[in-house]
Amino acid sequence: MMGGTMIEPSVDTAFLQDFLERSLAFSTPLTDQGESDPRLQAFLRDLLGAEMTDVGIEDVGFDPMGNVCGRIAGADPHDDGLLVVGYAMTHPAATMPEPFRPRVLDGSAFGVEGSVVVGRGAGEQKGPLASALAAFKAIAEVGESPRRDLYLMGLASGETGRHDAIRSALDHFGPRVSGCVIVVCTSNDVVVAHKGRIDLTILVKGKAAHSSSPWLGINAIDGARIVLERLATIDPGDADPELGPRSITPTSLRTGPRATHTVPSEAELTLDWRLLPGDDPQWAKGLLERALTGLDPYVTVVEAGDHMYPSEVDTSAGVVTSLAAAVEAVEGRRPELLRISAATDTGYVNRSGIPAVLFGPGDISRAHTDDDLVALDEAVDSARALARLMAG
Repeated sequence: MMGGTMIEPSVDTAFLQDFLERSLAFSTPLTDQGESDPRLQAFLRDLLGAEMTDVGIEDVGFDPMGNVCGRIAGADPHDDGLLVVGYAMTHPAATMPEPFRPRVLDGSAFGVEGSVVVGRGAGEQKGPLASALAAFKAIAEVGESPRRDLYLMGLASGETGRHDAIRSALDHFGPRVSGCVIVVCTSNDVVVAHKGRIDLTILVKGKAAHSSSPWLGINAIDGARIVLERLATIDPGDADPELGPRSITPTSLRTGPRATHTVPSEAELTLDWRLLPGDDPQWAKGLLERALTGLDPYVTVVEAGDHMYPSEVDTSAGVVTSLAAAVEAVEGRRPELLRISAATDTGYVNRSGIPAVLFGPGDISRAHTDDDLVALDEAVDSARALARLMAG
């Protein structure tokens, strides 16, 4: 409600498409530099940050990681605000042809009605971000203060598999909010729960020897085989009726020393362990350590790497019901309340006490593929739903 009556903010579709194309032309893939990559920092500072100011968002600032945040001040200083979060980082180019040359194409070639914009991150990060920025522009142009503070936050992350960026931004900016929408590809449905994850590394130590006399060594590859057999015996607990089971997936195996005709003295095995709501990542580490006891003559060391918390928000939370109502008003359909296997920052935000959901245009099945795209009509509908949510 703005000024006591519901206002339908007008979304500037030309602006949305223009910003989306400019953002896709700005190459910001995940690299070894992570969130500190200069291209990511330039995107947040020179494109997104500048554009936020231009559309009427105030108090635009940056935290020590380069994450950007600004707000539109609400009429009631005592009313907790709403936070909208988007991402700058995309998946690497991989095999996608011309990934950073955005193209507007007829969607029929992809089984999509209307026009689509193709480019790396179009359907996962940058299409949703363009919708969010267009929604904030629509609110700013109403010329009347919204009921509550509205915050737009752009993060240097998006593909790192850790919460460092959202943690830094929330700690630095400290927005007082009662709900959060993280904009990523959900086909304009609302994600209310997802699994978490933790990277676990198992170092198996044996003894090196010349491969002409293997009995003089302790082959770490054999130790890794025994570890894999032990993994198959781990009972991670009951499955969630909707999210399914926890999963333990080996994703890499490295041996050393890398030398010819040598029995390897160590093997390093990396696992992706998926968690269910209520699980703590350190619980998984402890369970794994207990499963690997008694492997003489091998010595095993388990180390915890990056993690993302599982997430679940009460479907009666205001951000869920209000966003669902906004989508229904715009699209004429009740959005699905989804539960997915992927891990995101909503796990951290919900754990911080802020009810958070995922929402945005784009089909998750196209993410990281050569057909990375977003339908323009869906992006516009997303912006209209977000604007309606913010105006309510």
